[in-house]
Amino acid sequence: MSINAKFEYTPEGRKKTRMIANIPAASGKQLASWGAKTVRRAKLMVGGHGIIKSQSGHLRRNIGMDTKKMGANYRLTVGTGVGSLCKTVKYADVLDRGATIRAKKKMTFKRKGKTYRFKNGPYLYVPIYGGGMRHVGEPKSFRLVKSVRIPPFGWFSRKTIKHMLPELNHMMGKRETLKTAKGM
Repeated sequence: MSINAKFEYTPEGRKKTRMIANIPAASGKQLASWGAKTVRRAKLMVGGHGIIKSQSGHLRRNIGMDTKKMGANYRLTVGTGVGSLCKTVKYADVLDRGATIRAKKKMTFKRKGKTYRFKNGPYLYVPIYGGGMRHVGEPKSFRLVKSVRIPPFGWFSRKTIKHMLPELNHMMGKRETLKTAKGM
């Protein structure tokens, strides 16, 4: 008894085989797309439309992302100082998590061309403006303090990443990944 079998490779079968082969690349594409959306949202959070009113734009300009392929896996990094043109921003973590800033060794400060010397150890020079959030113009007065408490704004961890996680779960789901792989 012999078995006679005939296999036919149809165009639909070729499409499905190509789609299955494209799944790792499709998941990388989905991850990069989510990263770009997350960077856009983080820039909005610190660019005057979100929780922090921008002063110089230094923080907003240095938010970026980097995607690396490691075999069949992809690694996405989103944050400040990430990417080719970005520099690290020292105060980004302070604005996200909050911190207490203490006076260090500086015993003098300058204001309107004059140098002032502290009598009882180092202080922080905190300008007092005439109202409003933008701090436009010269400060009306100042006060000297030993420490300043910066409240946690959560601009990155709570307002950006936590908000974008459900979309990441949706984009990396089977249905969306197969849809992207089918279009590749």
